[in-house]
Amino acid sequence: MAKRKGTTSNPTDTDGEGVRAFAVVLEGVRSDFKAFGEALSGFRDETLGRFDRMDRRLDEHDRRFDKIDQRFDEHDSRFGQQESRFDRIDRDIALVKVAVTEIRKELKKKVDRDEVVAIVEEVIGRRG
Repeated sequence: MAKRKGTTSNPTDTDGEGVRAFAVVLEGVRSDFKAFGEALSGFRDETLGRFDRMDRRLDEHDRRFDKIDQRFDEHDSRFGQQESRFDRIDRDIALVKVAVTEIRKELKKKVDRDEVVAIVEEVIGRRG
């Protein structure tokens, strides 16, 4: 059977149409990539904005924790001062106990008032 001119099944005869079809597909892919890039850029901007907001919030929390740490340090210092005061009070109470014990020992001996006053003054004199 004789082939008609211009109607072949040879792909080289339709190269012009194939190039145009390829160009259309390529333009579609290019358009899709452009849309994807724009969406990705928007996502990136939104994500960076969220990270910036999180950084600001974390910075604020850091400042608040620094203030809390400072207050704890102040309280530690005050407790240290109170502890020193209690140590002094404990020493004073121990001295008073010793004085009372000595006075009791001396009072067990039957003495008159003048002797008690002398003993108390003697104990107080030792303390000072």
